[in-house]
Amino acid sequence: MLNDKDSDMLRNQLSNEASREHQQKISYIVEKRECVLISSLGLKPCKDGDQWCFLFGDNLQEGVCGFGDTPYKAMIDFNKNFESETISPLKNGIRKYVD
Repeated sequence: MLNDKDSDMLRNQLSNEASREHQQKISYIVEKRECVLISSLGLKPCKDGDQWCFLFGDNLQEGVCGFGDTPYKAMIDFNKNFESETISPLKNGIRKYVD
């Protein structure tokens, strides 16, 4: 049988492991969610100089893009820009709901 000190230490260790596992699951869900938009638009990363880029549209001036040091960072930037962009109802063939 464990004494109180060992029991508390074991409880804390189990709690920390459960917390770490929970955080890993949350991170996986967030990363998966980030990929949904890129995937549904059929976008592929490309290199532009020393940066990775995702572009939705014909060019940088008319489309929505994201840049980053890695494809993942470019995807995060693209998603942020896509969500904040005020897109007219049929620009680029998609509808954007604007608050």
